[in-house]
Amino acid sequence: MNRKNVKILMLQHDIKIPELARELEVTPSSIYYVLTGRMTSQRIQKKLEEKFGMSIEEIISAWNTIPSPKHAGHGGQRQAVAV
Repeated sequence: MNRKNVKILMLQHDIKIPELARELEVTPSSIYYVLTGRMTSQRIQKKLEEKFGMSIEEIISAWNTIPSPKHAGHGGQRQAVAV
């Protein structure tokens, strides 16, 4: 599982960081800090576990695993080719 999968789960479960932050009376940055592991908050972690239906360790691990680009070295963008 990687960050892309977490974002897909967020769409499927209608999880929106700004709404979650308002519900918990924290800033959206606080949610992102917990997702990246830069901050711990049992309250935020518990809510994320409830929303995702998985452990906070799984969520954080996936969030911090960036999917490999399709075209390594090209930034995923097409490059112009001289003819």
